[in-house]
Parts: sequence; C-alpha cells; structure tokens
Amino acid sequence: MASSLIIGQMQQPTNINANANNNNFNNNNSNNNSEFAPLHMEMFDFLCTFHRVKRIQSKDTTQCGQLQEDQSLSSDQRVEQLNRSLYKILIEIEAKITALSSSSSTADTVPVGYFDEWSFLCWSLLSVANRLESDQDTNLLDYGGKHFKEKIHAALVELVNKAHRMQPPPTVQPNDQQFERFYQAYVTALISLHELYTLCQQKCLTSVEFEAHLANFKKQLVAALALQRDFSNCHGNLLWRKLREHQIHRMTHYGYDNRTFMDSALSFYAHMLYNLGVLAARIQGFSVEIRSNKSLAPTGTKLVGPLLDMVYGMADVLLGDSIICLEPSVNPILVTNNLFPMKIVSLCRFCFFRDFSLQIVSEEVAQQIQQEMRHRKTFDPPSPVRKTPSAALLAMKPATGVKRNNAKASEEGGNTAHKKSDVNSRECISIPPLFDAEHNGWCATYPHLLCTTRQKDSLLDARSAMQTGKRPLFYFHVRAEFFSFAGTLSTAHTLSMPFTIATRRNQDCQVQRMMSSYTATCFWLYGTNVLDGLLIQWFDGEIDWKHFKLLYSLYFAMNAEVKRTFTDEDFTILQHKMRCPECSEGGFSSPPFRVSFKNVLCPHLHFSAAKCDLRFSVWRGMLELLHLFNDAKTETRHLWECGLLLGLMEMKTKQMFDCSLVSYPTLRFDCST
Repeated sequence: MASSLIIGQMQQPTNINANANNNNFNNNNSNNNSEFAPLHMEMFDFLCTFHRVKRIQSKDTTQCGQLQEDQSLSSDQRVEQLNRSLYKILIEIEAKITALSSSSSTADTVPVGYFDEWSFLCWSLLSVANRLESDQDTNLLDYGGKHFKEKIHAALVELVNKAHRMQPPPTVQPNDQQFERFYQAYVTALISLHELYTLCQQKCLTSVEFEAHLANFKKQLVAALALQRDFSNCHGNLLWRKLREHQIHRMTHYGYDNRTFMDSALSFYAHMLYNLGVLAARIQGFSVEIRSNKSLAPTGTKLVGPLLDMVYGMADVLLGDSIICLEPSVNPILVTNNLFPMKIVSLCRFCFFRDFSLQIVSEEVAQQIQQEMRHRKTFDPPSPVRKTPSAALLAMKPATGVKRNNAKASEEGGNTAHKKSDVNSRECISIPPLFDAEHNGWCATYPHLLCTTRQKDSLLDARSAMQTGKRPLFYFHVRAEFFSFAGTLSTAHTLSMPFTIATRRNQDCQVQRMMSSYTATCFWLYGTNVLDGLLIQWFDGEIDWKHFKLLYSLYFAMNAEVKRTFTDEDFTILQHKMRCPECSEGGFSSPPFRVSFKNVLCPHLHFSAAKCDLRFSVWRGMLELLHLFNDAKTETRHLWECGLLLGLMEMKTKQMFDCSLVSYPTLRFDCST
C-alpha cells in the first residue's frame, strides 16, 4: 500500500494555465453540500471527544451550545465514543472516495468542486491519523487502534491515486510567474520524494545514504513551502482586498447583492490546501513504509516526523486568517445597549473550530493586531498574536426568555432599550461553532449581541479633541481556536469592518438630528476608502468635488432606501455652501472644488427667525433631509421615486416657481437657507 501511496499520479510539469477556467469553484452545488454534512458532524464529534470538549446543547435549537472542557467521561467511555465516531467517519470517507472522479493522464479537466472535496477527505484522514499516533495516547483505542490506522492508510492510498494535477486558483492570472516558480518547486519536491522511496526499496541502502537523500528532499521541500508561502501571502492580500471592497460596496450601495463574494476566497484556500494535502499524504505513506523497514526505522522515523510537521505548520499559517467577520454589514454605527447580530464564517470549509471569541478594539490596537497577523504569516516559526485590551464591553442577550416590549433585533440595530443589569458584560465573549448547511462549512452566529459600555480612553479622547467632529473608530477582533491538522489546537484571527459606538444619551431626541458626527465620520471613512489590509485608514486630506457628489449620492440612496438619487444639478446650491473662512485653509475666496471633512461638519450655515438663530453644518442639513424619507407617516420616499419631488434647487429657480413663471406639477425642497 505504501508503494501505491508514494508513486500515485506523479505531478509532472504541465501547462498550468491551460485549464484554469475549467475548474471554477461552484459555491452553489447544493447536492454535494448536503452529502458532506454528516461527515462534518461526525468529524466534529470525534474532535470534541478527543480533546475533551463537551457540547452542551442550548434550549434554543438554532444555537449549537457552548463548548466547555469535559472531564466527566471515563477512559473507557471516551474510547468507546471515539471508536464509534471513527467507524462512522471511515464509512463516510470510503464512500466519498469511491464516488470521487479518478485522475487521467490524457485529460486535464477537473470536475467542479473537486479540489474542495479531495482536500476535505484527505485532511480529515490526516487529522484522525495524527491524533491516533500522538505520544500521550499511544494505546488510545486498544485492539481497534491498529485496525483503524490500517484503514486510514488504505484510504489515503486510494485518495492519492485519484489525485489530479495541481492547478492554479481560478483568480490567478495566466502565466503568473510567482505561481509558476512555486509549481516547479512543488513538482521537484514530489519527484525527490519518489526517488527517495525508490532508494529505500534497495536492501543494500545504508543509513548514511538514506540520511543524505532525505536531507536533499528536505531541501527541496523547504524551497517549495517557502515559495508557496510567498505566493499565498501575495495572492491572499489581493483576495482580502477584493473581499473588503465587496463589504464596503455592501455598506455604501443600496440593494447591493454580495451573496457570492466569498467564492474566490473559498476556492483559493481549497487549492492551496490541496497541494499541501498531496504532500502530507505522500510523506505520511513514506513514514509508514519507513516504520516497516527494520534497518531504517530507528533513525528514519525521527527524521521524517519533522518533515510532516513542516507541512502541517504551513497549513496552520495558511489557516491563520481563514475567517471573515460579516458584521457590521449595513450600518457601521453601534448604539450602546441596542441589539445587533453577529456572523463569522470560515473561508476553509474543512476547518473545524473549537471556539470563537469576540472583542471590540480601538483602531490603534487593530493596527497592532494586523501587524502581528502579518508577522505570523511571514516569520518562521510563526509568531503568535498577543492578547489585546478591549475598548468596549460586550454582552450576549439570551436567545430564549422574556425580552422587553420594545426589544427588536435587526441589521440596523433595532429599537432596543436594555439595562446593564439585564446581561453580563465582558471584555471578550465566546460564541460556539455552528455548521451552516447553506455555506457547507463552520461559522459562528448569534442574533442578540449588544455593546453595553464604551471604555474611557485618554488616547481616544485626546485624538477626538484634536480632530474636529471625528469620532473614535473601533473594530471587532475575532480569535478562532481550531483543531489543527497536526493533532493540536491553533488559532485564526481577523478584524471586522470599522464602526463607531454612540451612547444612548445621544438618542434622547430625534436620532438623525443628534448623530451628525457619527454618521459623518462613517460617511467620510467609507467614502474615501483608504484600504490598508483589513483596516480602513482615516483620510485627513481633501477630495474632489465631483467625488464628493458621487459619495453623497450613494449615501443618500443607501440611507433613504431609494433607487433614484441626486443629479449634478441638485448639488449646484451646495457647492456655494460647503466652505466658510473658518473651515477653509486656502481662503474663502478660492473655488470650492475640493472638500475636506472639516468642511462637511463646520456649522457655518444658519437660520434666523424672530427668536431663533440656529447654526448648523451641511451634513446636519443633509440628515434633516433624510429624516423626511425615514418618516413612516409620510409618503416622501414614494413621491421621490415617482419623480413628484425635485431635488435641491438654486435660489433663482425657486423664485421662478414662487412667481409662477414656471409651471411644473412637482413638489420641491426649500433650500433657501
């Protein structure tokens, strides 16, 4: 069997881009998704039992239940459960391998979803094998252990023999030089391993010769993994930029559908773990062969083990950022004690998680976390991401029980009013993993989270005082603990989209009228869109007037929930009201062709009446306009969509209407102030 595992289908050099378009990853193959759900659950049960993680089911059947350490099982009970799980797992995997399409030396076409399915089966087998062979559990399964190991090895043999040639992810450009260098090094490493296996079949091979050839293979393996690390880091950065752009588009464009925006990332992780799976399976088979060789076993086993650890280490590094936080998705303003949902999704469908922890961090701490995430992916050995302080407290509202009459959870935050005594606030909360049948992978979801208190931070207060109107920004930091393929536990990290936190005292009056600085901060942040990895950096400069008009048109459509937006003519009156001597560094006389954040929030507009002298900003006026559209008692939105309401008008146009010089059957906004 070991011979078949090593030889298999050798990954000979080929035209790596000839069929890149034939292996498009299909996220909507619902039949395959449902077929793999039982294997997902059996694997998760096995891993929880092995690591003594007890699942306590919640009364709410929509939740997976909190994960806790379980020491209640006796050794015999634990062994019995592991035997039962392994039996079911191997039945599922053997059936899936039989149904898996075979590789062909004459055909390069790879079936849709093949790399994802093959990788899932391979890494599931390796995850089980590594845990059965761990030092502390050498006699874990007694009489059944040897039988299961033999069946796992036989399944790996059949799986490797069905392996197709590695192909680049669909998002890689044709003739990508970085991928070609990695691919050639990968093929060279496989050939070196095959030659090493052939030499081991010779009875006259000495230990010195074996160690020399093994050192050569190690050199080739190190080179291949280094090139894969460079390629995955470079291409992964591009993928994450596209993911962020989709999320920003969802935040700023009304009705934007981004249901398939994760497909390219899912395909990328499946492809990268596919070639690592081929390497790990072949080295695992070689290790089995060495252990059966009496002359090479004493030294060979110790030398081959670190080679497998190198591949597993690369897989852990690759999975280190394989999760994405989908919230906030529509409204980047959290209000203290208002409910909001949370969902975190794995970008690797065959990665199993023990726990997801969530905390709110400031933008300075988020910058530090991102820097440590980058170091972790570039340093060898990877450096861990350290614990970080929280900038606000979080709480989990029970999914069951009595809620207040005005409590309502929605994407926009809802109409809620919770007291701190209702919930237990923490700096970091834990959300259990849940299998998502639609996504065909693991995620963390909870419908009733709330931010109870924003921590006072002297650095945040000082920064806010220096920057007129700009509110502090925050990120969700997600730390996911997953079951490593090597048999241990590892962690993955990510950061959410940025958001602000408004306190409830700012909502005592009309919400829209009291939220100028919060909404303006988010508008400017997402509009200028200065991406830096997972972060969006604040932009203190000026933007072109044409750019500002586009941004506010999108903002108006998004928040008024209308498809019809403003035109260039609607902004003519605003062009003369964007600046004043106080907020214009270049002087008030200069043409207002560029706009800064200071111009947006400067209260240089005024309204005077008998006993009223009100000063307000352009942004405040825009929020008042939006308030008309958000009033459920009026038909403003419908009238606007039907074209019965005009936009902003200049003074001369208004005077023409007032003097009945123009007859037009529409309503209009009076912007004479």
